[in-house]
Amino acid sequence: MAEISAPNSDALPLGKVPAPVSRYPRFGAALLALIVLAAACTTEPEAAAADPVPPVQDTTTTITTTTTTTVQAAPIVVSGVPAGLARLVESIFEYAADVGNSAVEERYLPERGIAEGMAGRTAIGATAVLAGVGIAVVAAGPDLIAAADDGSGWRVVAVDLPSLEHRDLGYESAVISVVGSDARKGEDPLRSRADSLHLVGFDGVAGTFDIVGIPRDSWVEIPGRGYGKINGTLANGGPGRLNETLEALAGYPLDGMLLTGFEGFQEALGNVLGGIQVNVESPMRDSASGANFQAGEQYLNGPQALAFARTRKTLARGDLDRQRNGGLVLIAAAATARARDATLIPSLIAGAAEWAYSDVDPALTLRLAVTARVAPVFATANVVLPGVPGDRGGASTIELSSGARTILQDLADGSLDN
Repeated sequence: MAEISAPNSDALPLGKVPAPVSRYPRFGAALLALIVLAAACTTEPEAAAADPVPPVQDTTTTITTTTTTTVQAAPIVVSGVPAGLARLVESIFEYAADVGNSAVEERYLPERGIAEGMAGRTAIGATAVLAGVGIAVVAAGPDLIAAADDGSGWRVVAVDLPSLEHRDLGYESAVISVVGSDARKGEDPLRSRADSLHLVGFDGVAGTFDIVGIPRDSWVEIPGRGYGKINGTLANGGPGRLNETLEALAGYPLDGMLLTGFEGFQEALGNVLGGIQVNVESPMRDSASGANFQAGEQYLNGPQALAFARTRKTLARGDLDRQRNGGLVLIAAAATARARDATLIPSLIAGAAEWAYSDVDPALTLRLAVTARVAPVFATANVVLPGVPGDRGGASTIELSSGARTILQDLADGSLDN
């Protein structure tokens, strides 16, 4: 995992990301044309007859030749994206069909000759801008190609090509924190308590992700400040201090943070994603959160999803069960996004980013989004760090057990199965 510096909450404000002018340079990747040689023939004049000598006749015969050019049909034609990116994607399939070369990084190229007979396929893509970086997804049937342009030209950052028997998501593992603050409308999400805390590990080799919930009242070491409840670190030090505390708890550097408040949560899950489908395991009624659900599969809009994720007072294990429900919301969001057309990935990312703080690199964000799409989401592990209720100076706490460290260490490689 790449080590990152602690995020600066003043330098990275919550809110809509400005969209600078995108530049889409062309890639020089034209195919060479086939050359057919042509030749022309001319007969010699006939010999003169014996005496008497007749007038000399010009008997030269001109033969007209025809040049025939054989055109190799392109294996795939791409639309909906800038020309340079379309050409780059086409070259991947041409390479696979053994009819051309490609400027794409070798790891993203399938085996040569595996795509013979694919002529006539079509693909469509879409682009968006995330933190000033162009992001794109191109889909050709089940095949998916993700690319990014930071201003130096489009480059492929992940591929999932089942028809070409090839996948490379562009990274080995990553762990990010996903944080929901309890900021209400008009309050600063970056200076409020951390109500929901999860670490999400991504395995770029297996194409999976797992979720670990952290109880908000966990009593932990706060680097340079002794001990305290983990949810207070956001209110008292912003994303930077929370990130330092999470890294100290995990024992390794994280690859970034995604954070939102009540309003952002509702907008991202409701208006951007269009709601989620969640299995409510038992009836849920909580006047504090507004939850009022029957048991079974439920469609939740933004406000309902927030109520489901916030409920704790009526749950058997309180905050432990609440963090587990928060994980269910993340899984449901991934499943919902997976059901959408793949070309919506860039717009979904950019739309959600308008309501969140994030210091995750745009290319990595795109890679993780592709991972979430290809992952078997209902096999995703969703666990909460174990602990027991405690009391510190009259404040309720969760005293994490020794098993918590084992779970966190297991997540270091992006998966709880390895």
